[in-house]
Formats: sequence, structure tokens, C-alpha cells
Amino acid sequence: MTGKQELFVLLQKNQGTYLSGEELAKQLHISRNAVWKAVGALRKEGHLIDAVTRKGYCLRAAASRVNEGEICGALSMEGLIHSVTVLEETGSTSLVAKDLARQGAAEGTLVVAKRQSGGKGRLGRSFFAPEGGIYMSAVLRPSIPADRAVFITTCAAVAVARAIEQETGLTAGIKWVNDIFVDGKKVCGILTEAALDFESGIPEYVILGIGINIEQQKLPEELKSIVGCLEESTGAPVSKSRLIATVWNEFSVLYKELASAGYMEEYRERSILLGKEVTVLSAEGDYAAVVKDIDREGRLVVAHDGRLLTLSNGEVSVKMK
Repeated sequence: MTGKQELFVLLQKNQGTYLSGEELAKQLHISRNAVWKAVGALRKEGHLIDAVTRKGYCLRAAASRVNEGEICGALSMEGLIHSVTVLEETGSTSLVAKDLARQGAAEGTLVVAKRQSGGKGRLGRSFFAPEGGIYMSAVLRPSIPADRAVFITTCAAVAVARAIEQETGLTAGIKWVNDIFVDGKKVCGILTEAALDFESGIPEYVILGIGINIEQQKLPEELKSIVGCLEESTGAPVSKSRLIATVWNEFSVLYKELASAGYMEEYRERSILLGKEVTVLSAEGDYAAVVKDIDREGRLVVAHDGRLLTLSNGEVSVKMK
């Protein structure tokens, strides 16, 4: 972390308490002038920091905007993420992360953007990503066969649902395979992309992209009935930085169960599709079905025309009625 980030973490840990410039400089091993400059930089980011002669500095309120220092300060020391880069704007955090992976970036490299102009969803669809949301992608290098990569998506879905509930108190459900719903509306999309090592059959790297709607936005007319945001449901501000850290803290725990997919039962329990009528969208044509189950391999089991069909996420998608 930079000196500014370390200062923010220290002020945040002592929020509401004054720390002298001399004490801060000593703990951070920087000069008092460097402390003063770092405080100025943090104020420009929107943090409310009081400065009182003979008392020092006090963090009164952290900015609700995405902040690298706050993310790093809230990440678990034993977690997966070890490097965080926050961008003001990018076409796609997944493309940035992919470039970093090709250059040899280690597992646990995270890219976050405050705005994203060219996000992609499943099957090449565009992903609406206005300012005020969370857009992030991580480099993963799992030692699993390529056909097990779907478990990264299901793992991430459970992690995001847990994080939303921890940080907002809302109830989060999962729409197979990669969407998180709150109050009947989609608030998060997840996309996993892999580069395969054909000799070993193991992915060279996997890019896990996550987009979460936080603030209320002017939505296109066709999205108003299906897209929601967390602050609309909570009626209160949501700390983006803390939510980002909590997502990856939860993912780090579940990622250790990737080989066994031990979290699949929770994924199934969080499903909003079980027992529901859906429209299955496939290359052969669309058809109506009733969702019966999600199996241990993350496949959707549906009843159609008197038969039980097992659907894989790479082949079809489903639309709720």
C-alpha cells in the first residue's frame, strides 16, 4: 500500500479519535509533511477528516466512493486478493485483468473501475454499467480441469450473495447461473472467462468479472422492471469499498472448496428458480419448462414435455416468467 492508503487504514481503524501528526508519522515511517499531504489527498477523494491544532487528525466519515486504501484495509490477511488497482474508467475490467494475466500477473490480482463503458455479459451480450456501481475483475489460476470452471461462477455467486447480506441486511437470491437478485430484481451479474492450456487441460488463467448495482440510476426503459440497485432496497448508502472487500473475503473462503464444490448446497438453497416456470433459450429453439433442481455439477434440471432435461450453462440460458 502507498503512504496515503496506509494513513487511511490507520485513521479508519481509529475513526472518531484524534491522532497527532507526529504519532501518525512515527507509525507510518513517513514525515509529518507527508502525513499532511496524504490527508489533503484523502480529502480530495471525499473523506471527511478533521484537523485540530494540538490534537491532530480525525476521520469523521469515509467517502462512499470506491477507495483503494479502504478496500485493502478491509481485505482479510489470509485472503486471495493481494493486489488492488482502482481505475476511474475503463472499457472493461475483465479486458484489463486479461492483459495483466497474459503478462504473468499472479492469482489474486484485482482490477476495479468506477465506470465501465464496454462491459460484456454471458453469450456476448452487453452489460449496462453506469457510474455508481461496482465493476471488478480478478485474475485466478485454479488447478482444476477446464470443464470444472463453471464452479468458479457458482462459487462467486454464493460469495456475492453472502457479502450483500452482510453489508446491507438484504436477502440475496441466485438466478441460475450467474445473476444475483434482491427484491425480485437483478442487482449483480457475474462472468467467468478462461484461457485453456491444451496440453494439461488446466486453465492457464481464469478472469472472474463481477458487476454490482449500488446507486439508483436512470435506466433504459426496457431495464426498469428487471434491474434494481442495493441503495434503492436499503434506503441508505452502501459502502462500495467495504462491499468489494467482503465479496473477496467470502470468495477466498469458498475458493478453497472449489475442487469439492462444497458450497453447491448453499447455491441450490439460494436459487430463485426452483419450482418456477421458465423459458429455456437454446440454439434449437425456445421452450417452456419447470425447474426441478440444480445438481452437484451446477446443471439445471427442468421438466419439459413429460421429460427431465439436464441443462449446462454454456449451452442455454433461462428467462423467468
